[in-house]
Amino acid sequence: MKTKGTRSKEEIYDDMVKSLLKDRLIKRKRDYNKIYFEQNLSNPTEFRISARQKQLQSLVESLSKEIMRNGLISKNLQYEISVQNKKAQSLFTIVDFMNHIVLKIYEGKEGKVERFMKENYRLVGPKIGCIHDIACGIFNKPRKKEIDVDSTFFE
Repeated sequence: MKTKGTRSKEEIYDDMVKSLLKDRLIKRKRDYNKIYFEQNLSNPTEFRISARQKQLQSLVESLSKEIMRNGLISKNLQYEISVQNKKAQSLFTIVDFMNHIVLKIYEGKEGKVERFMKENYRLVGPKIGCIHDIACGIFNKPRKKEIDVDSTFFE
């Protein structure tokens, strides 16, 4: 296994994709899953976008086989992978904004979060089902227990 310092950005991203998709795909094992990825390549060309789509297809296929080997599903998952431009998939803008809010809250150490970001978080916090801090191994569930952004993120 490679260490963090010897892994490419794509390898780390792909591991995160597997981690995030696994439980969701198991829960929806009988459904036909349409999985959209934002095209974030520098200097994208049709060839590079197609190559990335094939890589992601392979990643989800290997995840499906792993889940089946572990006995969590009895047949291959049904899915479609699509790599799209931010302009083609309007939900990417919403996801980016939500990620931006949570990132700004997490990045703000020693109380240095802009006040408007705290207010943004307080507006969307009740809509968030769960925030999984992978680095710390912590699950925050704002919907079940309101998170006080001042005490939770600045200890």
